[in-house]
Amino acid sequence: GKAICLKFAEHGAAVAVCYSKSSKAAEQVVDEIRSKAGTAIAVKVNVADEVEVQTMVDTVVKSLGRLDILCNNAGILNAMKP
Repeated sequence: GKAICLKFAEHGAAVAVCYSKSSKAAEQVVDEIRSKAGTAIAVKVNVADEVEVQTMVDTVVKSLGRLDILCNNAGILNAMKP
């Protein structure tokens, strides 16, 4: 997700860096984007919860003015045991 956010920011997009648990990694990406004069915010969201997703969209629109692109990079890794 970090590389995707940084690439969008590199091309001038205002970026909402979404996270589900700890904000630390998301805030680091936001700081990196802002250090290069970009615009970014961190937003907590559980993408499996429709209400949280709507709240995230509302937050992004309120904070950044609009939502043009949504990149769903959420995933779950289940380690298989031998």
